[in-house]
Amino acid sequence: HTSQLALLVVLVAVIEGETMWRNRHEFAVIRHRAVNLLFASGIVVVLYVPSLLKLVSAASERQVFAETAYLRFAEAIGAIVDFSFAMPGTQAALGALVVVGLWLAARDRTLVAWTLCLLATVVLFLATVVSSGFWHMLRPITQPWYYSGWRTSYQIALVASVFAGYALATGASGLDNVLKRWQPRLGDSVGSAVVAAAFVGLGLTTLIQQPVDIVRHAYESNARTKTSMQHAFDYLTEHATSDEV
Repeated sequence: HTSQLALLVVLVAVIEGETMWRNRHEFAVIRHRAVNLLFASGIVVVLYVPSLLKLVSAASERQVFAETAYLRFAEAIGAIVDFSFAMPGTQAALGALVVVGLWLAARDRTLVAWTLCLLATVVLFLATVVSSGFWHMLRPITQPWYYSGWRTSYQIALVASVFAGYALATGASGLDNVLKRWQPRLGDSVGSAVVAAAFVGLGLTTLIQQPVDIVRHAYESNARTKTSMQHAFDYLTEHATSDEV
């Protein structure tokens, strides 16, 4: 979707920039990464051309659906931590994995570019949904995402999942090392199998509850039932016969 294109350039630039910095003495690597960045940027520009005039004029077919800022800062941070922004319900286990992955990445001094990308997506989300103060002043930068907290939350879910995966991979590796010392014949994949089984179990548990939450949310949001509509339905119920209804 065109509302996601603007951030893609930033994400690719940060990731490629980190690689170029780490290999700043190797011209071939820098040239290859620079070409990748230019190529991705060119594709984004081509895809974005039809929307540029509308973006500059602040006009959009979805502008009428732009959300108003509705959360306090603490509430927005809570929504990020338990992933309740991404879809109805909460995914606290996923949020915990992301936090652990961030700590492990900082400890191992890795995923620097992805950490910067995560910070960028969090800033966009806060600028979209926080209703006062400094974050609300940043709200104009979220125009490419129609000022929508839902749209800016997608990027957080995408980037944060990298850290959840890093936490799982590190956990599997550590479990393998522990099991090998305890029972060398077990091989190198038992820890990975245990972590994978736990992940599948968590996923199945989520899948049982998530469809219910999604259907409930879809009914509440898509019906767009307002107080005036409820009064109208009440009036019909009281004054119209069943055939007329």
